[in-house]
Amino acid sequence: MSCSWCPSDEVVGGSVRGGVGGFARGRVRRRRRRGGGGQEEEQASEETATEESTGGMAGMEQGAKKMQGMPMEMETVDPSAVGVRVDFSSDPTDLQPNQPVVLRYQVSDNSSDRVLTNLPIEMEKPMHLIAVSQDLTWFQHIHPAVSNDEAYTVSTTFPETAVYVLFDEFVYNEQTVLDRREVNVGRASEKSASLSPDLDPKTEEDLTASLSVPEMIMAGEDERLTLQVTRGGQPVTDLEPYLGVPAHLIIVSSDTRDYAHTHGEVGGMESMGSAPSNFGPAITFHYTFPNAGLYKMWAQFGYQGNVITVPYVVEVQ
Repeated sequence: MSCSWCPSDEVVGGSVRGGVGGFARGRVRRRRRRGGGGQEEEQASEETATEESTGGMAGMEQGAKKMQGMPMEMETVDPSAVGVRVDFSSDPTDLQPNQPVVLRYQVSDNSSDRVLTNLPIEMEKPMHLIAVSQDLTWFQHIHPAVSNDEAYTVSTTFPETAVYVLFDEFVYNEQTVLDRREVNVGRASEKSASLSPDLDPKTEEDLTASLSVPEMIMAGEDERLTLQVTRGGQPVTDLEPYLGVPAHLIIVSSDTRDYAHTHGEVGGMESMGSAPSNFGPAITFHYTFPNAGLYKMWAQFGYQGNVITVPYVVEVQ
C-alpha cells in the first residue's frame, strides 16, 4: 500500500541505531509528556539496568536471525569498518522523475574481492533500503534482493526532480552496516528540509495514530516515545507485526546526517522474530537522539495485512 507522505510500492521501516534497551542506570524519572493534540500528562518511569546487546546475528553469511526477545541498541558502522566495499550503480544512470530505475548494490570483501551474495537475514530481509527526498517530504522503504549478476537490486521510481538520500543497511560479521549516498534526479539543486514540530494525530486506513513524547526531548538521553492507535475513538488491539517486530521507527535529522532505525516494543519487550500476532493499542520506542535539532520520524506497523506509515517531527534540545 502507499500513503500520501510515502508514495512507494512498499511503504514501510532498516541499520539499527538507538534501538530498544541499552544500558540505563536504575532510576525513577518523572517527566511531563506531550502528545498529539497538545495533551500533557505527568508520568513516572522507572528505568532498570539492562545489558546492552551488540548483535545477536549468528555470524556472517549464515542467514541466522537475531536472538529473540533481546533488548537491543546497535550502532551502525561504515562498510570499511567490517572490511567490505559497496559499489553502487543505477540503470539508467541519468535519473529522471517518474521514470523506473533499478538500484544496484554489489557488496564485496575487501581482502579477497569476493562478492557477497548470502548476507544474513535481518528482520526477514538481507538488505533494507530507506530512501528519502533531501527535504524529507518523501519516504520509501524497499528491499534489494540478490540478482543473477551477484548484486542486490531493487526497482523504484522517484516522483520529483530532487536530491534523494539512500540509507542502505545490511548485517555483516554481526554488525549493522550503513551505506549512505545521495542521488540527483532530474539534475536538481540542493533543497534542505523545512521542518517544524508536528505531533498531530495521523489517520491512515481508518486508524488514528497519536504519538506522545516527553515535553522536552534532550540529546544524549534515552527517551521514550509511545504510539497509541485507535479506530473510531476505540483502542485497536489487533495490530500486527511488520518484518518480525511490532513496529519500526525511522528517524532522520533535518540535515539528513543523523539516521536511525529502531523498533517498537509491546508489553515491555521487543521481540525480534517472535512478536505477538496481535497487540495494541500502545507501541513504545526508545531512542537516544545524538544531537539537538529537528528530526522527522516515520512509524510503521501492520494492520489487516497492510503496512501503516505515519510521520511526525520532534524537536530535540
